[in-house]
Amino acid sequence: MRISNNMLTRNFLLNLESSLSRIALLQNQMSSGRKITKPSDDPVGIQNALRFKNSVAMVEQWRNNASQALSYMNTADSVLGELTALLQRAGELGLQGANDTNSENERKAIVEEIDQIKEQVRSLANTKVGNKYIFSGTKTDTETIDNNYIFQGNEEAVLYDIGNNVQINVMVNGKELFIDSKIFDNLDELKTHLLNGDAGQISAAAEALSENVAHVTAIRANLGARTNRLEAVQSQLESMALNLKKNLSSIEDADMAKTITDFTNQQNLYQAALAVGARIIQPSLVDFMK
Repeated sequence: MRISNNMLTRNFLLNLESSLSRIALLQNQMSSGRKITKPSDDPVGIQNALRFKNSVAMVEQWRNNASQALSYMNTADSVLGELTALLQRAGELGLQGANDTNSENERKAIVEEIDQIKEQVRSLANTKVGNKYIFSGTKTDTETIDNNYIFQGNEEAVLYDIGNNVQINVMVNGKELFIDSKIFDNLDELKTHLLNGDAGQISAAAEALSENVAHVTAIRANLGARTNRLEAVQSQLESMALNLKKNLSSIEDADMAKTITDFTNQQNLYQAALAVGARIIQPSLVDFMK
C-alpha cells in the first residue's frame, strides 16, 4: 500500500486534534476541579453520580427534618421543666397558705401569685416554635389554650420523616397535659380554698398539684426517650451523608495531582508530535499549519 503525503498529513492532523482535545479536557478538569464535566466524559459515572446526588438530597432532607423535630422536642422539654417548677411553687404556696397563722392579706397575696402562676401556665401551653403552637397537635396555627382556658388544638400526632419509611412523633399531647390532668382546675381549687381559709381543703388542693407534677414528670420522661432516639438517628444521618458525599466526590472530583501530571505529559506529547510532524511533512505544509 502506497503511503501518500496526503495520508501522512491527514493522520498527523487527526492525532494533533485528539491530543488537543485531551489537553482541553484536562485543562477543563483543572479549572473546574471536576473529573466529569459533561455526560460524554463518563456516561456510567454520570449515572452513578446522579444516583448518589439523589441519595444525598434525600438524606439531607431527613437531616433537616430531624433538626426541626429536635428543636420542637427540646422546646417542649424546656416548657415541661418550667411547668414543673410553677406547679411546685403553687404547691409550696398551698402549704404556706394552709398555716392558720396567715392573715387575710397574706392569703390574698398568695392567691394573687396563684393567679399569676395560672396565667403563666396558659402562656407555656401556647408556646411556639417559629409560628407553630407545639401543644396543639396538627393544628399548629391554632392557640392551644384560649382565654377561657379551653383546649383549641387536637390530639393528632405530629410526625416527621427521618428515614426511609421512618417517622418520629414530636408531639406532647396538650389536652392530656393541661386539661385532662386538671391543672387549671386544681389551681382554681387551691385559690378558692385559700380565700375561704379552709386549711384541710388547701392541703388537699396542694396534694393534687403534687400529682400534676408527677404526671408532667412522666410525660417529660417519655419525651426524653423519643429525643434520645432522635439524636441517635441524627448522628446516623450525619454519618450517612458524609459517606455518600465521599462516594460522590470519588466519582465527580478530579485528582488534581494526577490531572496536573497528565496535563503536563499531554503537553509534552503534543510538542513532540509537532516536532516529529515537522520532519515528516513537507515544510510548506508545516508552514501552512502554523
